[in-house]
Amino acid sequence: VDLLVRWFRYRRKQEREKLQFLFRRCIWLLKRMKLVPGTGETLREFKARASLSVPAETLSFIDLYEEICYSERPATPADTEQIRQACMVLFRLWIRKRFGKQTFLISKKTPHE
Repeated sequence: VDLLVRWFRYRRKQEREKLQFLFRRCIWLLKRMKLVPGTGETLREFKARASLSVPAETLSFIDLYEEICYSERPATPADTEQIRQACMVLFRLWIRKRFGKQTFLISKKTPHE
């Protein structure tokens, strides 16, 4: 139920709010991969440090976020989609790091059959 409520709240947000939500989600995923922004560290410094562990093109969402937040440029649906895609890539990277490169197959058969 909680996910459904979050989904409805997300759908009602303006593009800028969606972008901020997705940015925080990306940072949360980076934290799960042990990449935490340091105290007093700028986003650019954090991006440079994180790019040692994560592909730099995946971290392009940081540049986009800085551009929109600091220039007061309105966020577009394309911007939101770009950060959403980065979030999906980070999620896949986190899953790989957490569980290894195993492939999980879902089967209807039980092991005893």
